[in-house]
Amino acid sequence: MDQETREFCRQARRTGNILGWALTLLTVMTLALSFFLGLLAVAGPGLGRAGEALSAVIRSDWFSSGGASLAGYAVAALPVFAVLSRVPLPRQEQKRMRVRKFLLFFIVIEGGGTAFNLLGNAINLFVAGLTGRLSWGMNPVHEILSSYNWMMVLYVALLGPVIEEFIFRGQILRRLRPFGDWAAIAYSSLMFGLMHGNITQFLYATYIGTVLGYVAVRTGRLRYCMLLHILVNSCSVALSFLSQGSSLLVTALLVSAVLAMYLMIAASAAILCVAARRIYLERGGMPDGCSGGRVLSALLAGSGTLVFTAICLGLMGYYLLAA
Repeated sequence: MDQETREFCRQARRTGNILGWALTLLTVMTLALSFFLGLLAVAGPGLGRAGEALSAVIRSDWFSSGGASLAGYAVAALPVFAVLSRVPLPRQEQKRMRVRKFLLFFIVIEGGGTAFNLLGNAINLFVAGLTGRLSWGMNPVHEILSSYNWMMVLYVALLGPVIEEFIFRGQILRRLRPFGDWAAIAYSSLMFGLMHGNITQFLYATYIGTVLGYVAVRTGRLRYCMLLHILVNSCSVALSFLSQGSSLLVTALLVSAVLAMYLMIAASAAILCVAARRIYLERGGMPDGCSGGRVLSALLAGSGTLVFTAICLGLMGYYLLAA
């Protein structure tokens, strides 16, 4: 490894360290707020009328379905972006995407995401068989989707995708593009998957993040990523709604939707096979002879990233083995 490559990788490691600490701060602050709110929900009734009212809000379905997450993002926003600001945010060229290509990306995301979701569920069932536990609790998104209310719909189908895309594609990935698109997409999608904190969501969120990352670097427009993410999550909400019905029409619609999902798995695989040769990623400032894998290794080696990864793996272990 020549001197230029070594210095480039050192800079990548420093950048990964800063971004990792920003994500660690986001995770720790949201977990701490969740713990504090849990204590407040228990102690609130003994703190007078105000405490009782606050406890009722915290215990409500709508707050647990999305309100708590939004509160966590709000509390962590300023300190997290103070850390992120230490890494320059480069300008990027913006391009339009045709409707046909947008729909193809949706099929690739929805179909591939469904496949990885099935894989995650299979892993949960395997672990459940070994441990005698129920697989339902291994993926907390089941509980969120089962509590059908206005906040769940608003958060899962709209606000969640907008916030996540702003953070991971609009801030993390964009700040990493000088280190090459391959490393930027790989790092941001891995962190996006880890942030979800359970094995099923890790698998499909990493895959989805990879495709959305490619959309981001090819178009330079965050709105396409947000719209695709909103569509994917809206499909999950719609399936959740249909699964709660019992009429013949609802059952027919649910069966049709499930069949469509399996067709999308096949279609996404076919599209990826055909389009693989057309994938183009810019090298950024990578020196000649330096590979994207080496840069990614440097990014992942930052202490902030290692701490964030350890916390998320701990959460995965908790949901898989103890929740």
